[in-house]
Amino acid sequence: MRWRKRGGFLLWCELYLTGVGSSPVAAAPSLFETQNAWQIKRFEGLAESRYRFETYEDEIRVYAEADHSMSLLIRSLQVDLEDTPYLCWRWQIDHVVTQANIKLKSGDDYAARVYVAFDYADHYDGFWDRLALKAVRSIYGELTPAMAMNYVWDNSHSIGYSQDNVYTGRNRMLVLQSGNGLAGTWVTEVRDVLADAQQYLGTSALVAKYIAIASDTDNTGESVRAGFSSLRFVHERNECDSK
Repeated sequence: MRWRKRGGFLLWCELYLTGVGSSPVAAAPSLFETQNAWQIKRFEGLAESRYRFETYEDEIRVYAEADHSMSLLIRSLQVDLEDTPYLCWRWQIDHVVTQANIKLKSGDDYAARVYVAFDYADHYDGFWDRLALKAVRSIYGELTPAMAMNYVWDNSHSIGYSQDNVYTGRNRMLVLQSGNGLAGTWVTEVRDVLADAQQYLGTSALVAKYIAIASDTDNTGESVRAGFSSLRFVHERNECDSK
């Protein structure tokens, strides 16, 4: 027991390095735990997709159902993407939207999507971009994002395929899952949101404004169901391994 004779600092160092007395790092809480923070974002003229919260083995899940419908389940964010850039979640679908086509407005439907919307950070130097956004928001409202990443479960395009949304170049689509091969299975996703913003949106000078999930079939008229869980921002990628 020689270590008991050592000074306080050396003792602390030895305990730290050997793991004695240490506690496991708690998993970051799921964004679904504060259910009252979420709200439905409706679109004029469109039927609403339906969302419900359920608890399964201490895990809060959100189930979405779309039937010729589109609405978002949305909540505002207060996260520091410099400190917690990794977004992780689990999702599941019953099947893909058969007639979807990411390249056409008539096919812009997805069995499941996770949508991260951004504002420009203070150090973003795009003066004309800011001016244009102000004009757009005067028409469509303050929820209009400066830019957005859409992580989608597509029907046919390969994983990693990306393009601008067919309605606006401010939104980038990125296919994370495709086809029915994993339908019915809970799949874990991890994305470095800041790295994605830099790669796909051309800048990381952004602030996360809100996050949304959705199942939508308003263009194709089909019916799909999806589930989402363990949605959270974390500091390190390996923190996504724990629920």
